[in-house]
Amino acid sequence: MFKISHVRELPSITGVPAEVVKVVEGVVSILDRVYGPERDPLEDDGGYVVVLHGKDDISVLADLGLEVGELCPEYTDIIKTSIGVEYIHAVILCNNEFSVHILMPKEKAPVNLLDC
Repeated sequence: MFKISHVRELPSITGVPAEVVKVVEGVVSILDRVYGPERDPLEDDGGYVVVLHGKDDISVLADLGLEVGELCPEYTDIIKTSIGVEYIHAVILCNNEFSVHILMPKEKAPVNLLDC
């Protein structure tokens, strides 16, 4: 699992398809530009991106205060990758100035993230 809040953290993302990294880069670029590159992602406005790829990564969402079974994304998109694995990009709005972007392989996504 990767939790990314700023553009400067992009090099830490490894083992993830380039198409997914490009989406993450787009999101954190906007967050840095609008809310500032020095913001605290847990205390300040903006939010962060979570990239899940391991088998047990979905359970870490609860550690972040996100109850997977209760999440209903504001927006969900499918990312087609060159390696043939589809990822979902689900945007969870926590309030009007804070969002969590979840990216994960579609095959591992809970139904509520796909059908909400």
